[in-house]
Amino acid sequence: MDSTRLSLLNDLAWIYRTSDPAKGLRTADEAIHLGRQLGQLSGMASAFNAKGWNYNSLGEDSLALSAFSQALAIRRQLKDTMGIAKIGYNMGIMYFNLADYRQASIYQQDALALFEDKKDSIRMSSAYNALGLTYQYLADYPQALEYYLKTLAICENKNDSAGMAPTFSNLGILYKNMSKFDRALEYQRKALALYEKLGDKQGMANCLGNIGVVYDNQEDPVQSMTYYEKALDICRSIGYQWGIASNLSNIGSACISQHDYSRALENLQQALPIWQRIGDRNNEGETRGEIARIYMDAPATILASHGIIPQNRYALAKAMLQKSLSLAHDIRSPARQQMAWQYLAELHEKEKDFAGALTAYKQAALFRDSILNTEKEKEITRKELQYEFQRKQAVTQAFNDKRQALAAAEIGRQRIIRNAIIGGACLIILAGTITFTFYRKNREAQYRRHEAEMEMTALRAQMNPHFIFNSLNSINDFISKHDLENADLYLTRFASLMRMVLENSGHKEVSLSDDLRALETYMQLECMRLKQAFTYHILVDDSIDREMTMVPPLLLQPFVENSIWHGIAGKEGKGKIIVSIQKEQGMIYCTVEDNGTGRHGGDSIFPNTKKRSLGMKITASRIAMLNKFEHGPAGLEITDLQEGMKVAIRLPFELRY
Repeated sequence: MDSTRLSLLNDLAWIYRTSDPAKGLRTADEAIHLGRQLGQLSGMASAFNAKGWNYNSLGEDSLALSAFSQALAIRRQLKDTMGIAKIGYNMGIMYFNLADYRQASIYQQDALALFEDKKDSIRMSSAYNALGLTYQYLADYPQALEYYLKTLAICENKNDSAGMAPTFSNLGILYKNMSKFDRALEYQRKALALYEKLGDKQGMANCLGNIGVVYDNQEDPVQSMTYYEKALDICRSIGYQWGIASNLSNIGSACISQHDYSRALENLQQALPIWQRIGDRNNEGETRGEIARIYMDAPATILASHGIIPQNRYALAKAMLQKSLSLAHDIRSPARQQMAWQYLAELHEKEKDFAGALTAYKQAALFRDSILNTEKEKEITRKELQYEFQRKQAVTQAFNDKRQALAAAEIGRQRIIRNAIIGGACLIILAGTITFTFYRKNREAQYRRHEAEMEMTALRAQMNPHFIFNSLNSINDFISKHDLENADLYLTRFASLMRMVLENSGHKEVSLSDDLRALETYMQLECMRLKQAFTYHILVDDSIDREMTMVPPLLLQPFVENSIWHGIAGKEGKGKIIVSIQKEQGMIYCTVEDNGTGRHGGDSIFPNTKKRSLGMKITASRIAMLNKFEHGPAGLEITDLQEGMKVAIRLPFELRY
């Protein structure tokens, strides 16, 4: 009886999270107390989990994180793998809400790996959605879109309204960030309809607020204010602190655009302490930026009515913006850093500090360009088209497969009857002879292929530790210079690179896109180590589809490594590396060109020198294996330039899917 009561209390605590989270907390505490009395660890873990979500509904993410941590400790004690994954996923959301995107992504990726291992598609979709949101806040819109579309594909297949609603809403935010407002409104309204059907007040409030933001971006203050106020009323009715602060901030920003500075300041000053209390550094930084705008632009009489000395307006604005910039740097948000630099530039202009304004504008432009450029827009469009094509193709393929299966069955039946009558014993003898000959040749071909695959696997196994060893030397060299400010960033990027390298090296072939992404990350790290001593460019022919073209992993990296370590590191002046990928006569033509010291610089590792690179040896062997394995004219060519060297590799285009 007590066990049943514990289960019911946990169910009630979970339900209250979207309607009455304060009551949900009391119910969860009652369940925790009962579970402790009964010694039911699993029931206690569920109660702590429900408590965490109720804290989240109230915007108390730090307290939610504490509750989830207690649930996680119990699940680990029980060695409950799936329970650990679920709680880890929840903790990833809380770290995201606290703007700790690095920690959030760690928990989300770990949870996703466990969900994929269990083939739990519903929870996989939730993890994809959470990762999409994390990448969106890191301004990596193509990667965010890819995760959202993966989520949507699973949810639509399962007809999962609870999963589709937040995904639609997140897609709406993504398209709003890209200034595609019609698409943004379309997705937000789809999400709102689902939340209303589900009776999820928190979800409804979030969608209403998001719709208001879209209208705000379209410079329709009347519509935006209407939606903000509707959202604020719902948030206050359920005690949703994050939503209250969000809509107060949005109303404040909308009032600024209407030059209603007094109301704007009132709303923003109410929102700021809420953001500080719940630990949302992302929104705290944005709100500080909006308050700084008021200090810069509001009439002196308005400022004085709020107890602000007009003569101090610029000093107060600068303090707000510097804090905003610091928060944006801490959470590594390109969007927030771009906003802070933009406002600082405007402030310097008002102070007649034109040199400072120019510097700030340049910084803002750098971050703006890093968020969304032409290449990213192309990638986003490609992912959208690929998603739609795959959906239609799946439906068409299912129909065709069924039709072909029926046709093949009928044809096969008729053929068997005809052959039995006409062919008889002659056909059996002929078929036996052909089968034996084919079997023998096929076995020989399989053996040669298996032998080549084993040799290629051994070469990749040698390449992997070689690459990691050299990368670790780079880290040691960088940290030994005691540049502690950049050490954390360097190690984070290195960890990301190692994940890519270890994933890619486990495959015989990887997409050109994945291999170039790892190569570019490696070059970024070396740029940091050498204090930007060189620039690099990666050029890919427009006729080559990066995602569909397959190449052996880490084939170009040893040559880039040689250019950096032996061609550029000892060079006076700025170095340059150009990686080019082209399609020529049915082949993939890859080149690595540098302006370093070349083979005459005394420290080259190319074959005609005494100092021969392990990476070079392995790569040459891998190319030889490609010739043996694919029966194609793969090759390696090294050319001395007037300044530097050029390495060219030709690969069979049959490696494409």
